[in-house]
Amino acid sequence: MNDLELKKKEWNNDSEVQRAVDRLREEWSQLHRAVTDRRARWRRCNDVWTSLHADMEVMREWLNHAQSIVKTCPGRNIELEKQATLKHRTMQAIVTRGEEIGQAVEPQTDQLAYQWKTLLAILQSARLR
Repeated sequence: MNDLELKKKEWNNDSEVQRAVDRLREEWSQLHRAVTDRRARWRRCNDVWTSLHADMEVMREWLNHAQSIVKTCPGRNIELEKQATLKHRTMQAIVTRGEEIGQAVEPQTDQLAYQWKTLLAILQSARLR
């Protein structure tokens, strides 16, 4: 093999190595973007999940308290009606987020929705009396 053929072969190897390095860099960049995107999605999901659980716990406590008031003081309770009006948006947000998350929280959101509807029915019937 003469010098020209040897240099040509080395040049081909160098360019092949460079192409391999470039491909690896591109694959690494794609992997890094994918990991970054997944991490961001996980954080958003975790934030929604955490917020949902906190809202559900607050709502559960309020519903239990409201139901005990209704049991001990039957009849119209204007203050409780005002509070229920304020809690309406929170309950709707819980149901909506629960539907977005899916079956993992469905029993919990269904239970809260049942308690909510029961309380609203009691308040409505007391208001009509």
